[in-house]
Amino acid sequence: MLQLLDQLSRSWSPAFDFDFFDREFSRFFPSFQHSGRAHAHPVNLYLNQDGAKAVLHAPGWRAEWLKLSVEGNKLHLEGVVPDDVEQGSLQFGNFHRVINLPFRVREDSVAASLEDGVLVISLDKREEDKPKRIQVNVA
Repeated sequence: MLQLLDQLSRSWSPAFDFDFFDREFSRFFPSFQHSGRAHAHPVNLYLNQDGAKAVLHAPGWRAEWLKLSVEGNKLHLEGVVPDDVEQGSLQFGNFHRVINLPFRVREDSVAASLEDGVLVISLDKREEDKPKRIQVNVA
């Protein structure tokens, strides 16, 4: 532990190696390893007038490992990657992400597909959250 503290104090800078810290933290506290780390599964969110698409790069994943749900304006991504999976860069364990969307989702229109290691989730806005065009009349 003293070695770790010594190395951290000597190497601290604004460009600190967070991967090193994450590995060391996981080594000392294994129960926190691979469970819900926000940076472990980045999600790209593409917004448009009618809704959004969430894209998650998930090479080697299977659809049965994933559970998606929508609650109001929150998209929940949950899953378990089994420990016995042997994939090079695939992280195993539980994960849970909650993405706050800038609109409420029409729950009956949510669609998801997993193809070639890319998970794409389509989310439509509720009608009352879509922009409305107002006709201006000439008096």
